[in-house]
Amino acid sequence: MPDSPKLEIHIEGTGNVATMSKVVTYVNRWSDPDTWGAGGDIPPQDGDPVSIPKGLHLLVDIDKSPKLSFVNVEGSHFPT
Repeated sequence: MPDSPKLEIHIEGTGNVATMSKVVTYVNRWSDPDTWGAGGDIPPQDGDPVSIPKGLHLLVDIDKSPKLSFVNVEGSHFPT
């Protein structure tokens, strides 16, 4: 099993911030244009194919998903 990522928040002069055993996962939001390309592409529209690469955690934060032609999920998906 691969190592689990660990988050430690340190404030200089104060020390570590207590996370109270909370797990923090960084996600990309469907509605964020940066999720779909470095140039800030628009999110996929009806008829578009979508590929979610390994390592990308996608939060679908929209009310209604477009009707996609193809979805390839190698990453993970967190519904709202």
